[in-house]
Amino acid sequence: MDPHRLAEERSIAYHRVIAGRLRDRPEILDNARRRVQEWLAARDAMTREQLEHLIRAAAVIAADDSIVVIGSQAILGQFPDAPEPMRLSVEADL
Repeated sequence: MDPHRLAEERSIAYHRVIAGRLRDRPEILDNARRRVQEWLAARDAMTREQLEHLIRAAAVIAADDSIVVIGSQAILGQFPDAPEPMRLSVEADL
């Protein structure tokens, strides 16, 4: 099988599992939305602790401990005390 097609099928299957978990346990998404709203209200730069919280939550939702962080918040993996201007984001791409 074509490796790209395999990756696409795996991604679709993964997203279906996550969608099912969110459908069965809507409080997971409600908690995440509440947390983001709290961060937006505080207008704080994301901390490594907050990113770790997101990663743990994503791992629970996905039932998978292999979570990849991409985007601007990936800097916190290597530089947990990065200057605030580098951390000014209330979202993380996992």
